[in-house]
Amino acid sequence: MKLLKTIDDFVKALTAVNKLLKTKGEAQMSCIDLISLVLLRQHGQNGIGKIGKMRGVSTAAITGNIDSLEEKLLVTRTTTKEDRRKVLVSFSPLGEEVLTVASAALDEQ
Repeated sequence: MKLLKTIDDFVKALTAVNKLLKTKGEAQMSCIDLISLVLLRQHGQNGIGKIGKMRGVSTAAITGNIDSLEEKLLVTRTTTKEDRRKVLVSFSPLGEEVLTVASAALDEQ
């Protein structure tokens, strides 16, 4: 029963997020997109490989997901001055807004 409640809460949060994105004329998010954003919020700005490890997927798989999030204007990528090969992923203003809406939907429970 607890698992069902958790899934139901997640679906409500995703529905609220997609409603916001629709009003802004932006592309809808998938469950995987929202999971990646939540992990990024929990662990802060990270490299793509580290995000993949947190999700339990390969660097190639997470790169595709980050590409999708970037196309949806939810995250940005930057390189570090120390090592230009290292790419860090962080929230865009829209990404922050999406997570605020998701959190508010969960707080309504």
